[in-house]
Amino acid sequence: MLILAICAVIMFTAFAIVSIRWSANALKAETEEKCRYQAEKCANQISMCFENAEGTVDALAADILESFDIKAYKKDNSYMRTFMKELSPVIKTALIDVEDAAGLYMTFNPDLSGYDGVYEIWYSLDEDGRPVYTDARENEIYLEAFSYLDASHMQYYFRSAERPMEGLWTDPGYDPDQDKEVFTYSKSVYVEGVFIGVLGADIFTEHTTDMISNMEVEPGGMVFLLNEKNLPIVKSQNSGKVNAEKLWSSSCKRMSNQHSGLIHTDCEGRHYVVSYGQLNNRWILAVVNEETQLFEQINLIRSLILLLSLILAVLTIAASYFALNRFASPIKKAEELLKLMDLEGKVDRDEQEKLRTDEDIESLVRRQLRKQREKDLLIAHQSRLAQAGEMISGITHQWKQPLNKLSILLGNLRDARQYGELTEEELDRTIRRSEEIIDSMSVTINDFRSYLMPDREPEDFSVAQVLYSVLELLEDRISINGIHTEIDCRAEYTVHGYKNALYHILLNVINNAIDAMEESEAKSRRLCINSTSIGDPRNPKSIIEIAVFNSGSPISEEIQGQVFSPYVTTKDRRGGSGLGLAISKSLVEKSMGGSIELYNEGQGVMCRIRVRRHFREQE
Repeated sequence: MLILAICAVIMFTAFAIVSIRWSANALKAETEEKCRYQAEKCANQISMCFENAEGTVDALAADILESFDIKAYKKDNSYMRTFMKELSPVIKTALIDVEDAAGLYMTFNPDLSGYDGVYEIWYSLDEDGRPVYTDARENEIYLEAFSYLDASHMQYYFRSAERPMEGLWTDPGYDPDQDKEVFTYSKSVYVEGVFIGVLGADIFTEHTTDMISNMEVEPGGMVFLLNEKNLPIVKSQNSGKVNAEKLWSSSCKRMSNQHSGLIHTDCEGRHYVVSYGQLNNRWILAVVNEETQLFEQINLIRSLILLLSLILAVLTIAASYFALNRFASPIKKAEELLKLMDLEGKVDRDEQEKLRTDEDIESLVRRQLRKQREKDLLIAHQSRLAQAGEMISGITHQWKQPLNKLSILLGNLRDARQYGELTEEELDRTIRRSEEIIDSMSVTINDFRSYLMPDREPEDFSVAQVLYSVLELLEDRISINGIHTEIDCRAEYTVHGYKNALYHILLNVINNAIDAMEESEAKSRRLCINSTSIGDPRNPKSIIEIAVFNSGSPISEEIQGQVFSPYVTTKDRRGGSGLGLAISKSLVEKSMGGSIELYNEGQGVMCRIRVRRHFREQE
């Protein structure tokens, strides 16, 4: 018994050492994952605010590009004043939809508008949140600002003018007209090579600062917002205890190629853990924790486990000693049992309950198994909630552009009525276009609802009809970006399955193709879509293949094998949620019984979608 006790102590000690190391590593990994998640979550929140401003400015730029009549301007310079008058209420209406906005404006090229006229349409929000017109000339330095190329509050204008039709974010800068620091997103507008002006949206810096200050970080954690040059532009209050310049000079090179992650770095003899997430404009939100503070609780738990292990070892030795004493005297044990016997030769019931050790252990195991099943159900429920969160993110992404279109259509309709230019034909066209946009939004929400509720009945539908519905929704984006389309989809190709699922798949794929061509510097932009039948199209077992080719930039080798994984995105410049292709893959496999693949082909990217001619859920 003594030898067995010694062996048990040795094995227990070895087990305790291994358990301590494993537990510490597991807790460390969990803490690091929590830090990375917090940084990525806050980066996504800030990105949503920035994307709102970008969407409004981009929509206004597209509207100006379409509505500005360069021929009328060249014929009569007074056309500029007429155009400004028409554009002013559109900017005023659009400002209401910009979250945390300080102002929305169009700064015209003074060479076009004339140096003695109005150079800017500028609306800002008053204390009650109502848009009011702001005259930039009141401070008597407005015109002089165009002469100073290095003026910080005019960088949105001069830098944007050098990048035709390209969105640009500028670092926080002091705006003398509003007496506050603001972020600015601007975009220059060129019509047939003529520089019209710069659209811009200001967002108060204090809103982003408050969001960073309210982040739930580990005790002692510091938060930085870095621009594209890896310079900190917003910091948390306690960031002064670290040399930011030295820290980021050694860290940013290691996190420039990833959208989010976590790295370990040294600065001035101290070890830091840096978790980060990239915004849609390629800025980086980084959370810095000192290792000693971050893992302080883990070290405390490690010491506690070690202490408990020592206590259990001592208790094991003591228990072995008492067990040896107890079983070394069978006569004594027999006498104790005899004393417990009553006159009928039965053991006392209370003592019987104490002696049923095996049954107590079995009862304990059953209770733990029952608790584990409850945990499994809870995890499954949380996973479902996570899927619902992803769906909401997808709906937000798909609805942003249609809502901007509706806002612009209604603004144009109101202007036409205000200036007496509203005709019955224009009213019918606007109503028809609005109904089409609303129908497409309804289709989008039904697509996502069908994904969460996969018990809908399949139906017969035309592949070509679904494809042209998607192209109709995206026709403005295709036209603005100068994309040449080549469509070859036969009307006789029909599928028995889920129509909304295929609509959502094609919408995601074509949207991604347009994004890729927007980021590409290629002069020729082509979108080629064709459908073919693998096998007799009348045979229910045949396959319908839809090939979508775009002439955008090829996919990098680093993420080519991960494009269908959640949160993996190829949108380097503007950022993306990384959910579109993952959801599309799930839809095409689960709701259409098919497959999807994406690969580089020639000087572009090819996506092949295969769906079964006749799909049944039970298959």
